[in-house]
Amino acid sequence: MALINCPECSREISEKAPQCPQCGYQQRSTTIEGTGKRWKALQALGVVGLFVGFPLSLVVTQGESAFRAVPLLTFGVFSFLLLYGSVRAWWENA
Repeated sequence: MALINCPECSREISEKAPQCPQCGYQQRSTTIEGTGKRWKALQALGVVGLFVGFPLSLVVTQGESAFRAVPLLTFGVFSFLLLYGSVRAWWENA
């Protein structure tokens, strides 16, 4: 736990303190460390899935195949996971 100077009164306070005990200045905690691991994992899974799903959809949809919809569905699911994880991570930090 590090000490930082309060932007208002210059008193040393903990970086994890929600507000300065002397002047009451509210600190905002918008660092990535404040985001839950669950939402970080969803974002990472979404990014990996997009990097796999998009090229896979381009390859499979060019030919006639019974599995044409699978890569597009995969792309959609991982896009949703990325978006959902991002929104939830933002919501936890807001």
